[in-house]
Amino acid sequence: MLRFASGKGHRPNSVATLDFTGADPDAAITEVEEAYLAKALKPMFHITPVTAPADLPERLAARGYRSEAPSIVYVGRAEAVAQACPSGDVRRDAAEDFAKLVRLGSSSPEDGDERLAVVSRLKIPNTGVVAFHDGVGRACGHGGAAWGMAAINLVRTDPAYRRLGLARNVMGELARWALEQRCETLSLCVDETNTPARRLYEQIGFKPVYGYHYCVKD
Repeated sequence: MLRFASGKGHRPNSVATLDFTGADPDAAITEVEEAYLAKALKPMFHITPVTAPADLPERLAARGYRSEAPSIVYVGRAEAVAQACPSGDVRRDAAEDFAKLVRLGSSSPEDGDERLAVVSRLKIPNTGVVAFHDGVGRACGHGGAAWGMAAINLVRTDPAYRRLGLARNVMGELARWALEQRCETLSLCVDETNTPARRLYEQIGFKPVYGYHYCVKD
């Protein structure tokens, strides 16, 4: 599945490699490259433990692709996460604050805009939440529910207000929302090098399941 956005983030601008039904992987790679270059985007493949064909990473390396953005997928029980995280002042109806925090916590305002655009196109039940400190939105997160699982994304905290428990407030509210959607399981992705975030997620009940990365051709 070829995914196109504005060229900022990895996931919305890469190929999902969950299946392969063709006869010639190299011909398929060439077709993908042409499709991305036609949109002035770098050819990029999302590589997971179940990528097909299995030798795709080696084929890409032989064509000059490099690996980047190693990440880890975590899962947790929604009920356990809700119990581990206090409520705090968290709201689901603060769209303006949510958008501001997403842009603040992204690599650039344009990157934030791309992520917000992806969220706006979702057809599944989803919500953005904002944690407030002294009446001002300082942390946010987003959840989308499908097939009994809620995927958590866009967890951001204003750098000046970290270590105040605001991210925990956000995670708790998202877990409670997930339970309302009859989702017993939560999932999220985190950069492999983001030790503080990984420590937080593990403290509140998440466990690592698998790693993934992207193969990119400049």
